Amino acid sequence: MTALSRPSDGSIDSTAPLDTAPARMIMDTVLSVGTSSQPVVVGTGGALTTVASAYLLANRAGRGAEFASKMVLYAGIGADGTHVLNGYNESQDEWAVYVCQQRLKVVFTEYTNADHNQPKFWAMIDALPDNEIGQYVKTTKANWPYAPYQGVGDEMPVLTLLNPRQGSYFNSTERVTFDHWDSAAWSWGAPGPNNINWNAYPAYLNLRSEPTADDIAAWRLNAQDDFITGTFTRAFASASAGGSVTAAAPHPGRAAPRNPAGAELTLRLTPRSAVRRRGGRVAYRLRVSAPRRRVSRVRVCVRTGSGMRIIRARSARLRGRRGCWRIRRLARGHTRSLRARTRISTRYTGHRITVRASARAAGTGMARVRARVRISR
Repeated sequence: MTALSRPSDGSIDSTAPLDTAPARMIMDTVLSVGTSSQPVVVGTGGALTTVASAYLLANRAGRGAEFASKMVLYAGIGADGTHVLNGYNESQDEWAVYVCQQRLKVVFTEYTNADHNQPKFWAMIDALPDNEIGQYVKTTKANWPYAPYQGVGDEMPVLTLLNPRQGSYFNSTERVTFDHWDSAAWSWGAPGPNNINWNAYPAYLNLRSEPTADDIAAWRLNAQDDFITGTFTRAFASASAGGSVTAAAPHPGRAAPRNPAGAELTLRLTPRSAVRRRGGRVAYRLRVSAPRRRVSRVRVCVRTGSGMRIIRARSARLRGRRGCWRIRRLARGHTRSLRARTRISTRYTGHRITVRASARAAGTGMARVRARVRISR
């Protein structure tokens, strides 16, 4: 891998991207899936070269502003709340950090080597289910090359995203913006094509506090072992329960105080039967929960696939193949059950139908889940 080269005129628009498959995948995904209200969240461990290149490719195609409006970057960049970005990840490509900071919405999550040992998570791996994810993690542990460390690194952006309330995983935040470059203290790497990232810009990016800035720095992290173990436990518990999605606001600190950004919803969608004949009926149960705190103005929607229509959904507003419920408030730890009855068209020629459901409350992101029904002959 190499770094982005800072152009002689110091202009971001003059920067040549690294035109790679991962960069184009990020560009295509953000532009095709993201929206300004529901942006794509990209989390990184390591240099920001690929993300910056994705933006530069979109910018070269005349869609840079659109790309920037449709994504949020969670970056493992920064250390201990200082404004000098001189850690390992950022030093690999400081110019890429500058491109992202200047043109994208960034959450800088503190990178630290102080908490790489995670004995609880390490022991938990052996008890994971033998599904695809469990087998992958077990194989990784068996071939772990970083002994004596027992754990993973670069997880800070993901844990910050999953635990967006200040005081849970991270304890301090600050809105920041670019201040100046510092080349006098540069001590990382060496020039010449035989050295890794030999063309990296040899200067440290310095930030400063700016209350009106879009970018946020999150630091003073709590012990990561408990958070990693808890994240895996919840993920496998949800998967075994039939599929659920936890949604949180994509940018910490953005929500109004009455609707904290850390508010979360858990949504489940369960059909009474996974197999039905054409012309038959399928009953669905939706369960929406507020596991962490009270949420308000909850909206839950279910939408059937082509070949199926909703015939009954008590208290829901029906429109076409979609039904939506509104819940004024949901107390912490409480669950609300909703039901919908559907009918499969006798003219439907497909072999399966997918039903999708979503839930959102004031101050949260969107939780989505889906369920499929197979059509028997």
